[in-house]
Amino acid sequence: MLRPTQHAYLKNSFELGNKLTTLKLPPKASHFTYDAVSMYTNINTEDDIESLTAFLKNQYNKMKFKYSANTLIDAIKSIMKNNRMKFGDVIVKQIKGIEMGMSPAPTIANLFVAIHDDKELLNFLRTCLLLLQRFIEDGLDIWLHDQYPAKYEENRKLFKTAVNAGGITWTFTPRLDQVDFMDMTLKIVNRKIETLCLPNQWPFTCTSLPTPITPL
Repeated sequence: MLRPTQHAYLKNSFELGNKLTTLKLPPKASHFTYDAVSMYTNINTEDDIESLTAFLKNQYNKMKFKYSANTLIDAIKSIMKNNRMKFGDVIVKQIKGIEMGMSPAPTIANLFVAIHDDKELLNFLRTCLLLLQRFIEDGLDIWLHDQYPAKYEENRKLFKTAVNAGGITWTFTPRLDQVDFMDMTLKIVNRKIETLCLPNQWPFTCTSLPTPITPL
């Protein structure tokens, strides 16, 4: 329901493949990936509830998607604050993070990160990013190189700081011409992106794509 408000969100690798076929890269571009460190267990419960509450109470979102904000907020609070786990004869209450086994966990975690993405990361698309995409805890960016190395390093540092400011720690790969993301290998060749499904990987929907996809 709320996915259209999440600018960086990816549904699956088929959607990513379709997006990449529309790209014509500038002469100096590379891509890199970044991964959340234990996303579900490291999301602060109170920060999550506060962020999602503000988002769900936003009048524009309520009018566009026609949902009961209070009902959704109450459900999220119940889920986030009442998770119990059993270890032998001991029952403990989870006080931080999202319980990974429950069905709403990916949606809650993804929306929490998406809100931060939209607030803090979209501005980089105006300066040093050509593409900003994320599949839950895995991010992919196409980076535009600055002609001045010092400026590139400054922008890269600012981007990392902005990503990590959302309350979750992320690790970053170097900028490369070839990266693995989701269930695909992405390779920059002649200012185009070639994609190839990784062998022996859990298929998101990559099996429905040609292997490799015909490059631009």
